[in-house]
Amino acid sequence: GMPQQRALRKAGGTARLIGIKDTTSNVPTGTPVVLVAPSDSSQWAIGQELVARGSPVIVVNAFANHGYGGCEHAFYYKPITAYGAVAGAVMRTYPGDYVCFDADGRRVAEVEVPLAKQGRLSAPDL
Repeated sequence: GMPQQRALRKAGGTARLIGIKDTTSNVPTGTPVVLVAPSDSSQWAIGQELVARGSPVIVVNAFANHGYGGCEHAFYYKPITAYGAVAGAVMRTYPGDYVCFDADGRRVAEVEVPLAKQGRLSAPDL
């Protein structure tokens, strides 16, 4: 199988890997779900449907929150580049704010990273 499936089997427990295109009916009600890198509104809608069915949803490294309630970035990391080199990064670890770091990993204290909103879409304003 895929490397992710082998890793899940090795770790034990009841975790399963499902594709984002699988229907939510494949997920038992109330099962915790990690939604990795949802990108378009249809993928966020799957997360919202799972929340509505009683599943806690943890979102990891999504580009943007498409306005779907109950789903928010638990972990977010985005490198910032300038002229082809990494100049720093923006990161969020729930429940904290989005913060900016320089290329050496030092927090840039004076920089706040607000969320930019356009309709239902919101993303760190970089």
